[in-house]
Amino acid sequence: MNIALLIDFEHLRREIANHQTEPRDAAETGADMMARLVARLERDDRDRVVVRRAYADWESMGLAGAPARLMSGGIRPQYVPPGRARTGELELALDAIELAMGRPDLQRFVLLVGDRDMAPLVRRLREIGRQTTVVGFRDAIGADLVEAAGRGGFLPASQLMSEVSDDLSVPPRAYGSPMLGEAAPPIVDEDLEATRALLRAARARFGSEVPLVTFYKDFMNPELHHLNNEGRKRLVAELERHGELLVQVRSDVSGVRFAVAVIAERLGDEGATGRSPEPLADRTDLSELSSPPPGSAMLE
Repeated sequence: MNIALLIDFEHLRREIANHQTEPRDAAETGADMMARLVARLERDDRDRVVVRRAYADWESMGLAGAPARLMSGGIRPQYVPPGRARTGELELALDAIELAMGRPDLQRFVLLVGDRDMAPLVRRLREIGRQTTVVGFRDAIGADLVEAAGRGGFLPASQLMSEVSDDLSVPPRAYGSPMLGEAAPPIVDEDLEATRALLRAARARFGSEVPLVTFYKDFMNPELHHLNNEGRKRLVAELERHGELLVQVRSDVSGVRFAVAVIAERLGDEGATGRSPEPLADRTDLSELSSPPPGSAMLE
């Protein structure tokens, strides 16, 4: 099987600096980790990593020596212009699609990325028939990204660090997309409290009625990136069950419907809305609603 390995090296270096316990340059550790990853992917004589690319602004502090180490392992450094946020991710995504469409011999893609916004890329690769593996650190990778890769499609990067061992089989908690026949994992109190704090911040910005999609996109996604979309929705539903908010449907002057969260004055007090949520069977299907008013953004 021919494999393409694409690496967001700037992301890798940042996370190594956060996880490494020994006094060593993070870029050197990253280069060594990628050599271990290639060796792991080529354990079977029938598998070959024929495309090996790493993306970064190599002139940045701490990365000057990395290209030579990567090239010694057959990994081609791809230069990313400085001063442009997330340019490396964009270049990686464009190359992945170009390779998938132009190289039918590439049956598997291995992506070392971390941002949840890369989940659509992973889904697209799988849709066109490519096996896809996401490599990343558990506490830094978005749960949506792990979920997009599917069961067996996530490899903890800490397995590639010599001083750390990790269990390959357990992904980060995602709350809300269990495999068939499995129960969804329980909601964690710290995530529920974090959601309450985010609701208070949203109430300070919007008042008591917060556009729900905007709340997911601008408040929950950045702070609760370890959860997928379904997991974040479950947290909101749990607070609604406690009576701390109420999801309702509004219409703008053009008749476009959108969902809002009506937040209780005493957020954190059960029953603070003074009414119980309507039964689910009687609720409007929020998936059929149009975009919220200007200024808010739709979920992906």
